Amino acid sequence: MGSDIAIGGIGDAVQTVRPVVRREHRVLPVISVTQAAAEMAARGGEALLFTDIESGMDAVLYRGGPYGVRLARQHRRGLPSDTQAPALTVDARPTPYLEESEAVERLCRFGLPFVFFNDPRDGRGRLLSRGNDGELTVVAPRPTETER
Repeated sequence: MGSDIAIGGIGDAVQTVRPVVRREHRVLPVISVTQAAAEMAARGGEALLFTDIESGMDAVLYRGGPYGVRLARQHRRGLPSDTQAPALTVDARPTPYLEESEAVERLCRFGLPFVFFNDPRDGRGRLLSRGNDGELTVVAPRPTETER
């Protein structure tokens, strides 16, 4: 598995691999990191999948790191140029290309709360997470008219 295991905090116990029970296709908001932080805070969630307006890439903002917030983009690393962005850590690891089954394996095997990954078929970012009920959900961007 190597050092590119996944993004998210590591849990204490190794989990049994579970099936994905919910698949959500959403129009991702095209917003700045500052706006993503405000939306994540308003929702009270642990992670937010969005399209970064600066890079045009799918990205995830999540709770973690020394500043309490981390950013992972599909390919680009480095700090956002948005001067209003909250203090955050940018994930330096490349976002892996994984089949959904591989992402599930990582999430369950390492007890992760979520995995952000690139789908090898369409190149878009996905967010696999475990709900409060323990069930797995994949959030994927809804295809645009040009992608259909």
